[in-house]
Amino acid sequence: MSLLDQLPKVIRKEIQPDDVKAQAAVDEKPFILCCSRDLEVHELELLKTYGKVLEFHESFRNIPLGSHQFHYATFDLRQKVHRDALMKEDLSGYHVVCVVGLLDSFDDFVADLKAENCVHTFPSRQAFKSDFDRLLLSAKIRKPSVLKSLLRFLCALSGGLSRE
Repeated sequence: MSLLDQLPKVIRKEIQPDDVKAQAAVDEKPFILCCSRDLEVHELELLKTYGKVLEFHESFRNIPLGSHQFHYATFDLRQKVHRDALMKEDLSGYHVVCVVGLLDSFDDFVADLKAENCVHTFPSRQAFKSDFDRLLLSAKIRKPSVLKSLLRFLCALSGGLSRE
């Protein structure tokens, strides 16, 4: 018997197969990108590098979204047909992200869609699709601003605006 045979065994936490399947199901949910601005060509090309992109068209009006195979589906919320199609769907099976202009993030449609995130620009190119998707769902971390902190402090002193 060698010295290595006398060492204690390493305790490993075994992952149940159901846990793995549930995590994979969460990670594989397709994205619905609800746009209030035109997507640029390079943005669409970036999405196409990570998977199949479905650009919703008026001719898809009566076809259920689940019958399409896609990783990312884009909807233009400025068009009534696109909004109507989204209202017919159960969006709980998708990651919903709003792609908006500068002022549109304060509009009501973000809350109406129960969007997981609201972005002005797409994340930069990533090595893996999972990293890109995670960044697409993550809220932006803003850099510190002395001016904004000072204004919030002055508002707090006067009992004015809340932090959110």
